[in-house]
Amino acid sequence: MKRTARTSRSDGSRAVVCDHEHMRRFWAIITAGVMTVSLAGCTGSQPAPTTSASTRTGTPSATASAPPPPSTVTPTPTPSPSSTGSALVVSATDLTLLDEHGQVRAELKLRSEDPTQFAEAISISAGSEVTETTSPGGPEGAKFTVTFTWDGLIITSFFSPDECADACRGTFLSATSPRIGTLPIRTVSGITVGDTVTAARARGAHSTSDHPLASDPEDPALFDSTTEATAVVLLSVNESSEVVTDIRAGAWYTSFGGL
Repeated sequence: MKRTARTSRSDGSRAVVCDHEHMRRFWAIITAGVMTVSLAGCTGSQPAPTTSASTRTGTPSATASAPPPPSTVTPTPTPSPSSTGSALVVSATDLTLLDEHGQVRAELKLRSEDPTQFAEAISISAGSEVTETTSPGGPEGAKFTVTFTWDGLIITSFFSPDECADACRGTFLSATSPRIGTLPIRTVSGITVGDTVTAARARGAHSTSDHPLASDPEDPALFDSTTEATAVVLLSVNESSEVVTDIRAGAWYTSFGGL
């Protein structure tokens, strides 16, 4: 057997002579080790467990165990718009836009206020584009009618800028969907399109002398009066299904004697 030897040259330098038999054994050991690692990676039918986040950060991880049965796994629900507090709230005299925290983001009086900026705020909250159109004429001698349209919601305003400006302006809302985009629509009392008549009545809706079903009176004491009117929200109902199909509020919608 040859061994590695170190010899000195005449110039003082050292030369290394390799033992070839020793080198062959060394490479044989390395080769055998590589083959062992490769074979070990092929023999298991399951992949090696992935290092958990707690292991990477130095936190001891729990001992691996069999996964729980599918019936015990409960996915985290995605919050729906109705659970966040955002909403377009309809009253007999006003519209109120609430943000995701239930705080007032914008308000609009149905009488005497231009709804343009309010419509823009609705679009931003709902994530839904609005179509705005202006045409000549309108009820009660109005010179112009402006309409803001979304899928399931229309806001219409009548005005005569050369005569009485905002003092003569009247705005009306019609909602035929429980929401536009991600924004729920409801009355102050909580009535929404799709509610049954029974559910709407449980929230205070009932008929008046002029309307089959109304709700959310401005003055509850006058809701049943036949001598003095109060502003109300009007509810349209599908007679066969007994379900609310339209929520309407406007400048001149009253318990009786109005539009």
